[in-house]
Amino acid sequence: MACFRIKPHWVMKRIRGVAFLSVLLCAGLLTSCELLDGSGRAYSSLETTEWILVRLNGDNLIAQTNITLAFDDGTAGGYAGCNWYGGAYTATGRPLSFTDVAQTERLCLEPPGIMEQESRYLDAFAQVRSYRVVEGRLELSTAAGTTRLVYERREELPMDPRDLVGTYWGLQAWNGAPPLENTTFTLAFQNGTAGGYAGCRNFVATYEAEGDDLRFTSLSMTTTTASCTPDQWEQEGRYTTSLSETHHYRLREDELELLTPGGEVLRFSRVLIR
Repeated sequence: MACFRIKPHWVMKRIRGVAFLSVLLCAGLLTSCELLDGSGRAYSSLETTEWILVRLNGDNLIAQTNITLAFDDGTAGGYAGCNWYGGAYTATGRPLSFTDVAQTERLCLEPPGIMEQESRYLDAFAQVRSYRVVEGRLELSTAAGTTRLVYERREELPMDPRDLVGTYWGLQAWNGAPPLENTTFTLAFQNGTAGGYAGCRNFVATYEAEGDDLRFTSLSMTTTTASCTPDQWEQEGRYTTSLSETHHYRLREDELELLTPGGEVLRFSRVLIR
């Protein structure tokens, strides 16, 4: 049996000369603190919140890209468009700084400009010295008071993970596009375990879910060989990677969507087992 475990740590590199730190995949993260709204009044705690970037140095993001920031338990980080990043934070009133920030080392070729955008984001993130929440948006600013990063709060969906147990699904679309012709992708859930067919081979997995959070914590292929074309093998790799990067889900009666921080949406329809 071919098997790999989705490790909770990624290999990191230094950002702007700060110390090396391995951070949890999708580590979210802040200790308890208070936010201030535009009038300076206490707003709420950042703890366990997740945000999506909408403005970078005053500009919109490249189409079909996504950058996130989450806070929980003394660290802050998320998805920078291609790589994961994160580190510790310090907040006293409105002053805010991030330390020991590190990132994974992955190269993305599409869409054009994605790596340059990520570099600009991480540079701006390293310069953050204060924050505030204005009309539900999180603004991060430099020591000079220049707002570099503006985020919107990610909407939490009212999901109950117990509704996943005992369900069986077939993939219908991948970011709006169907799988290759004559290929099948399935996904079934039991208590803490999952499995299915990835286009060429069967797989089994473990998962954790709370609210609308969903993480596949390990994934194993049950066979090592299959008769597939190069395109089909590439598609299987994309599918298992998307599962490993899933962070949230949306369940609507006979439709299931898996959502990744990179903005991918895997849409499944319910399969009735006779």
